[in-house]
Amino acid sequence: MEINIKRHELWTESMFEIHLPDIDNESIIKFYDEIEKVDPGQKRSNIGGWQREVNPGECQAYDELMYMMAYAVTDIFRNVFKLPIDLAIANSWLNSNILGENNAFHTHPGCVYSGVYYINASKDKENGSITFVNPQHHVIEDWISNLPLRSNGDIDHKQCEVLHEDKQFASTQHFEPKSNYAYVFPPWTGHEVRKNPHSFNRLVAGINFRPANQPLPELKDRV
Repeated sequence: MEINIKRHELWTESMFEIHLPDIDNESIIKFYDEIEKVDPGQKRSNIGGWQREVNPGECQAYDELMYMMAYAVTDIFRNVFKLPIDLAIANSWLNSNILGENNAFHTHPGCVYSGVYYINASKDKENGSITFVNPQHHVIEDWISNLPLRSNGDIDHKQCEVLHEDKQFASTQHFEPKSNYAYVFPPWTGHEVRKNPHSFNRLVAGINFRPANQPLPELKDRV
């Protein structure tokens, strides 16, 4: 008897990685250094660290970053999702974490897409990853931990560890910070940022997107 098995993906949760090599990060860092001295910032998801919303016109290099991010996410909506809309920045903020500081688990309600851009990240391998959490992580971890018992001893806990290599059983996904790179994702995607293990300042721009009121100017049309 012949048995044929075909796997079908039921649905997916995607994160897009965007590389922006020409952003003037040094000017944004200089802007941060100036305002951090006089502005205490605010507390949201940050545990320690410093966070502050940035308004258009405060820093030209930051404004350019925001345009490029809106342009990139518009491209995703138009060419991947096939939705004929342009995206604009709903709000954005600088978030600074040094040694031992992190951002707690959160989502981004009230917008149509979200993202982070790494202005400054250590070149060390471990730099406090952004961690996306499967909404079913409690059920998944319980299922994996109890599988040896339910299998009547045919498999053990060590054998079950291989399940984490299959995305169906992955409760988290980790991505390392990289300067000049952004990660953008649906706003309902729960995530946290792990502690920065270095004294090196991890400076990022957090971004929320909304539908634009008018079309974005094309790159070739901008002065």
